[in-house]
Amino acid sequence: MTANIEKWMHYEERSSSGPEPSFFGLVNMILYSSSDPSKHTLHSRFLPACGKSSRYPGLRPKWLLTHPSGDSMLAEGIKGLRHKVKNIYIVVLKEHVEEYDFINGIYEQINDDRVKFVVLDEPTANQPETVAQAINLENIKEQIYCKDTDNYFATEVPEGNFVSTIDLCDSNLISPNNKSYVKTNKGAVVGIVEKRVVSSMFCCGLYGFASAKEYMKYYEEIANESPETIYLSDVIHKMILDNKVFRTVAAQDYIDWGTSDDWSRFRSEYKCLFLDIDGVLVKNSSGYMKPFLGTTDGIKPNINHVNKLYDSGKAQIILTTARLEKHRPETVEQLDREGLKYHQLVMGLYHAKRVIINDYSLSNPYKSCEAINMPRNSEFLSELI
Repeated sequence: MTANIEKWMHYEERSSSGPEPSFFGLVNMILYSSSDPSKHTLHSRFLPACGKSSRYPGLRPKWLLTHPSGDSMLAEGIKGLRHKVKNIYIVVLKEHVEEYDFINGIYEQINDDRVKFVVLDEPTANQPETVAQAINLENIKEQIYCKDTDNYFATEVPEGNFVSTIDLCDSNLISPNNKSYVKTNKGAVVGIVEKRVVSSMFCCGLYGFASAKEYMKYYEEIANESPETIYLSDVIHKMILDNKVFRTVAAQDYIDWGTSDDWSRFRSEYKCLFLDIDGVLVKNSSGYMKPFLGTTDGIKPNINHVNKLYDSGKAQIILTTARLEKHRPETVEQLDREGLKYHQLVMGLYHAKRVIINDYSLSNPYKSCEAINMPRNSEFLSELI
């Protein structure tokens, strides 16, 4: 099959004042290889993580930032890929290993015997060079997949040459000027360009190459062309011009973490809620006089709102109460009777003013905590959180 190629010499059109490449100095992506693509065998994945994270000023490498789940951005970013792999290679810089000592921690998070770290002594000039160095160090010849670490999406991972894409019309809150875009003809990519919106289809950060050996051939042909502004899309562009066919693979549920603003906006969607029981979720009661603990009705509007937050998956519900630990059985029975959903129940607090103290930093910006007071037994919790 020969695609109709639009010969966009796009690497000559870039402005030096435009956005910096996401993977300058390292590849924040996954690379997969296959020992026998024709038999659909297992693949290897590369997660290059050697970049300068220049869009996250003042912070540690972005892929080491903590996701609301408690895992790293890197570990969360690979969970949406549906595929079988032989190896998972995470490509990192020696200086980062020495400064942050993260290797054992990432091993524990991903919890997969296929994970291997490839440590580079020096930063690379660009994303394709990072991939090339990893291929050479691991002596990979077959199918490879590369995935960015600064996003999440769900998709199948096919064989052969491909680019995973998202339609702008199906995505929310992204920075369109930071993406690469493709033009297609009957599912085949006929043009790919960086940082210019030439179609509604943008590359979401997963690239497949049928052969690592072939990747190296075309990478080496462009390696010396403006090395600080070479992208994987340039390698793909070169291959398309030589009548190599790349197809698009649709992805879903895209979440962009490309800049610190993207990450902060994403994190702000999550909450850890400490909720008093008596007077907030059930009518107030007492352990030694009427109305007794466990006998009062639930405050339905508030319970319904908390259950909705729980179901969103973006709220951790921690119930707090001055009820003594000995009253746990009747407390749990009451909460179950009222149908309240929660994650933890903390009992035995002082019947006194409660104060929350939390640290803040560039990675956990001010304000990192809040306090809300509401009238006892009122029903407008949904207006407050």
